[in-house]
Amino acid sequence: MGHFFSVSRLGFERAIKLGLNPALAYLVLARGTNHANCVTPWSVNAIENYTGMSRHNARAAIESLITNSLIHRIRGGTRPQYEFELGLSLKSAFSLKDLDMLEEARNFLYEDCGTPDVLTAEHAADRIVQDRMWLPNTLIDSAAGEFSPIALMSQARNEQVLHLFVHLYFLHQLEGCSGVPFNALCRKYSASKFAERAEFLIWEFNEEQIEYDPSAFRNVLGFENSIKPEANTALFGALGQLLELGLLQEVTYLINGKGREAEILHAVHGGEPIEQDLADVLQTVASHVLPEFGEGECFSSSASFCIPVLRHLRNIELIAGFRLMYRPHTTATGAWWNKTQERCQKWKASYLKLEERF
Repeated sequence: MGHFFSVSRLGFERAIKLGLNPALAYLVLARGTNHANCVTPWSVNAIENYTGMSRHNARAAIESLITNSLIHRIRGGTRPQYEFELGLSLKSAFSLKDLDMLEEARNFLYEDCGTPDVLTAEHAADRIVQDRMWLPNTLIDSAAGEFSPIALMSQARNEQVLHLFVHLYFLHQLEGCSGVPFNALCRKYSASKFAERAEFLIWEFNEEQIEYDPSAFRNVLGFENSIKPEANTALFGALGQLLELGLLQEVTYLINGKGREAEILHAVHGGEPIEQDLADVLQTVASHVLPEFGEGECFSSSASFCIPVLRHLRNIELIAGFRLMYRPHTTATGAWWNKTQERCQKWKASYLKLEERF
């Protein structure tokens, strides 16, 4: 129906600590859950088929999840069923007064949910019920002739990369942010005015390093102490691998305004085909405004980008954000796509009209 499934972020955090195979198995089993996202009939065959894991390792991964109380077997035999302990029945799990689980929840909930000393089991359970990630079925399913993301993660054999990949789904906000929020992760550019031509101010933008909020990644394996230089290397390395695998894209946006009140105008590099088409139109306008650069070179003077911007847009920034390639078909995704199309069409029409003057 909705082409997506749900997993508990805390459940996945616990699974990834058991190793790569249990974490992969956890995701595959979750893909097969019912509408309540609690019970799954998927088992060894599904894990083997979707990840390429051997039957022996798939069985071992399931047993590890059972032993560590992430799932429990409610039916055995040739058609087994499993129930997720951290499904929608979290309150019953916390009512058992599992002190270890409660302590983990306290450490895990870094958002504003009260201090650890006053965070009750019921409060923690309520928060974690809301602390769910909605993942696209295509994360597990494979299209004809290609490996699925879960298969690629299995091949990569890197717990940090898998953990970051799934964690980005929790951070991802297409509507409003067009991907991972900039205050959590982005690449910024320094800006300077280069020239003035007709209706335009010409801006040069030079690429700077990736910036991120350590608190947004403090529970991801290897990034717990993300203020340390070695954690930066690990994070950037994992991001690079996700980009290379085609699971994440870096999209560069023209931004109007500063701080929290800033708004995305449009993409100038990367993104969906409709965004790339708009960037091509802006490239053509730039070649007319800055003929000395020559056709096709106006985005790449000595700076990373050289872009003509309408004069009334005085508070301009260039920021690259990160957007996941596989997205759940939710209402929020649909709203983002409609808004993106509308934005691109308006700016394309505006630039084409300006082009006629040259």
